[in-house]
Amino acid sequence: GCPIIIEKNTVGMTDVKKDHDGPADMIGKQMIHMGHACVNSTPLVREFYLKNNGSKKGKVRWDVRSIASKANGPIKFSVSVDPTGRKVKANIQFWEDLAKDSPFLVEPSKSIIKPYGRQKYTVTLSKTDVIGREVAKLTAAVSFIDDTAPIVQAIDDTSSMMTETITTGRIGTSNNKFLLDLLLEGHFVHPTVTIGDFNLVAPLVDSINFVPESQAIIMESQAPILFSKEAAQKFSDVCIKPITILNPQEAPLMFTVAIEGPYCLKETQQNQPVGKLRRVPENGIASSQHSSRNSMGKSFHLFPNESDSLTIAFNPKRALRESMIATMGQDAGQSFDQPGTMILSYSTGQLLHVPIITKIGTPFLIGSSPRVYFGVCHVTQQCEGIIMLSNPTNVQASWSVSHIAGGGAWKKSTAIRVKGFDEKVPDLDDPTVFEITPNNGIVRGPTVSVSAAVAAPPKDFNRRSDSIVPQRLVQSSWATNTLSLKDSLDLRHQDSSSNESDVCYPMPLTVKFSPKKNSSYSCRFRFSCEFGNTFDVVFQGEGTYEEHLHKPISPVPK
Repeated sequence: GCPIIIEKNTVGMTDVKKDHDGPADMIGKQMIHMGHACVNSTPLVREFYLKNNGSKKGKVRWDVRSIASKANGPIKFSVSVDPTGRKVKANIQFWEDLAKDSPFLVEPSKSIIKPYGRQKYTVTLSKTDVIGREVAKLTAAVSFIDDTAPIVQAIDDTSSMMTETITTGRIGTSNNKFLLDLLLEGHFVHPTVTIGDFNLVAPLVDSINFVPESQAIIMESQAPILFSKEAAQKFSDVCIKPITILNPQEAPLMFTVAIEGPYCLKETQQNQPVGKLRRVPENGIASSQHSSRNSMGKSFHLFPNESDSLTIAFNPKRALRESMIATMGQDAGQSFDQPGTMILSYSTGQLLHVPIITKIGTPFLIGSSPRVYFGVCHVTQQCEGIIMLSNPTNVQASWSVSHIAGGGAWKKSTAIRVKGFDEKVPDLDDPTVFEITPNNGIVRGPTVSVSAAVAAPPKDFNRRSDSIVPQRLVQSSWATNTLSLKDSLDLRHQDSSSNESDVCYPMPLTVKFSPKKNSSYSCRFRFSCEFGNTFDVVFQGEGTYEEHLHKPISPVPK
């Protein structure tokens, strides 16, 4: 009859190609790929079939040997023929190798296939606790059973390090006996996910795998936006970050994501059924929604090279706002970090802790001068000065100004005391003689320097009118109502930019000095920036009744 064959229409069945990583004698042979799995996963199982194309019963006996193992010691065999010349006896002895420790198991190991019948076999790869590649050869000793022929016997002795096999058959009927080879291969890897630009591996099973802070998930927010009145109702809608989790390996992954710290998970796709495939991006990486919500977090089932997404929301405690206001005075302009942890719990037992850090940006406000002197001004007149507020950070600075009672003492001190010396009359601390316009506002940043803001370069005729960054000139014009430096600075600051490449200019403030009597005035005003710093500016001036002494000064930034 025809020989027994291994059917090829089986999941994982393939032929070994030339580019296969293995010995050359494996090329062209059939192989069952058990698949890829993570370390400590459940056993891998594959099924295959033998087909008996003959009219006789086929007896099959399977033996599994590791490809990497070698026989240690000599092989001894003998052949003897009985006196009638009709029977031959073969006695083979060889050293046992690592085959008995092979992680592969085939069931059933012995079977008889009926004529023109099929027999199903199951291969199990049970050793899953070691990373690497497992390869073995599955050899079947096949013989046909003929009722008129002598019985084929097989005697095994496994009680020692020597295995003895005795086979009997007809002389000249060796075509009734043959061997079938089937290669087995399985791969085990550590569970790995890709988040951002980093591949995060979890090699430890009995302990927690910690990801370094250099590979942390970074979120950014700004204190004025995070703690604004609009965001007070629900913080988790203000600072969010979508995270894409990719399975970069060939083994499927099952894990659950949970969050620790002032964070929570937000649903990114509402009313989408579980398991629905999403559109494949141009880079060829498939993306599917195999997730569900439970009390422990969000569960994922990612097949090889598939990705899924989730959204992390920063949900700070309400006490953080008061804490930042109290402590940000000396650390203004720096980021305030809020740590958290994203925990990935794999179905194979590994735990991966990924740090989450939210950097809360704070503003920093700078005044163009700590002291502004307006000279001597007649009580019926007034003089104006300009100060500028700069913000070197990218966080908008919300500021206000207030008067500091009794803090305006600023005068030249001297230790010289001579006969007839009269102590100078103290300066008046009257904040009503100084009018600051505006007295609150918002300064976007980062701003250019004060020198660049007040600079008046000539018009660049080589610059196109539709250039990305227009030139902001300081010029007097009746048409645009820019008749002073203050008008030009206001125009520069208030002119809204149409693109991100345009720069921000400092905010100009007008300070009017209107003395009430012939006395010296000195007042200290404090500029307070929300979630930022504070600084003081002293305004000084002198009032007079004498017209010939009227010599006001209109101070401007330099």
